[in-house]
Amino acid sequence: MKMYLQIIKHALIAIFIIAFSISTSSIIKAGNPDWMNISISEGVEVIVENDEFIWIGTTNPPYNSLYPEILQFQKSSESIVGKISLKSRITLLDLDSEGYLWIVGSMGPLQGEMGLSKYDGTTLTTWTPEDLKTLGFPSTNIRSMKTDDQGNIWFGMSYGTIIKFDGTQTTIYNSENSNLPSGLFLYVSSINFDSKNNVWISIYQGGIAKFENDEWIVFDVNNSEVPTNDIRNIKFDSQDNLWLATDIGLVKYDNQNWTLLNDDNSNITVKSILNLDIDLEDNIWFFSSGPTGVFKYDGNTFTNYLRTNSELMGNTITCIYVDSHNNKWLGVIQFGSFTGLNIFKEGGVSFSPVNVEESEISDIPVYPNPTSDFITIQFSNKGLQPFAEGDKVQIIDVLGIEVGQSSLIDGNNRIDISHLPAGVYFIRIGDKVEKFVKM
Repeated sequence: MKMYLQIIKHALIAIFIIAFSISTSSIIKAGNPDWMNISISEGVEVIVENDEFIWIGTTNPPYNSLYPEILQFQKSSESIVGKISLKSRITLLDLDSEGYLWIVGSMGPLQGEMGLSKYDGTTLTTWTPEDLKTLGFPSTNIRSMKTDDQGNIWFGMSYGTIIKFDGTQTTIYNSENSNLPSGLFLYVSSINFDSKNNVWISIYQGGIAKFENDEWIVFDVNNSEVPTNDIRNIKFDSQDNLWLATDIGLVKYDNQNWTLLNDDNSNITVKSILNLDIDLEDNIWFFSSGPTGVFKYDGNTFTNYLRTNSELMGNTITCIYVDSHNNKWLGVIQFGSFTGLNIFKEGGVSFSPVNVEESEISDIPVYPNPTSDFITIQFSNKGLQPFAEGDKVQIIDVLGIEVGQSSLIDGNNRIDISHLPAGVYFIRIGDKVEKFVKM
């Protein structure tokens, strides 16, 4: 067994990275500028991004390779410029605060055990299943992963176990040392963070849990009004509302009330929701199983995009991701064949950064400046004209990338920026811009 694991370890380390270009016919801007199509021979399982690239984790190998790949999409050229080929099936990706790409892959002849890799742009560091067990992982069945701003990697495991990994040591949370539930069929399906950097997890068949003050607070059908324990994914909108993809519909939690939306009480046509993401205008995007397309919920109405009413390449969705430019990335299948990716954005797909130089630098009342944790915008109906309550407030970095947003309220608008790296940022409201410094 030990010899077998060593063989896997050496095979994993022998990955390669290839820069390549693909023909322009593989990336097609449709007649409708709202859509872009990328035809690839792999299925798409997960997508993440940094300032320059979109990283696309695939499931099935291309026809000329033995293993799946991570495709590197360059925003500036709107093309795939490279790939990482690993000797494993890619299941999870995330980028940490230093820009390192973390990869979870399924390995072995039956791809039954998970390994972990970190890619810094040049070098790949790999932990095999044997390495992870040495670090204290109770198993290698990694079901979810998320990095925090302190450089920790959080892993969701089977049996309701959570692991925090700082790159060297692990901290394990389970039913033996916390309030987390345990069960043979439980697993941590997703991990996310609220605006105060509290860790939240969804536990399939176990509800959700919040990590606050070194304690896990569990919300399930027995101790709260959450309508189901069968939760597949969780995301926060700009107002810190928690949205849940569940087996019985879309659920919203506003820190007081639980609201269930499904085919029994709305115009949504599906019940079970597999995954969701939230765009920069707080629209909820999600998909269900089977050839049902992708859905958008704007707070009032559900819109269903299908091949028959849009330029969606396939009605079965495998992955959904909203990037920092508000483009929606959709992995699609049609008639059982992997078709590739759709990119969709109302008003036109674009990867151009927000140009703060073309905006008017104005006296938006922002304080304190410099700051470290919060900024406050003083707004009243008599100031900041012609803006109005509800207008969008954008936080933009020096590269022109939107890194946060909120909506104006009458009075003092307090915005948490503690999670942002130190540097220069801009507040933008319409065509007005004000600079501030995060210390």
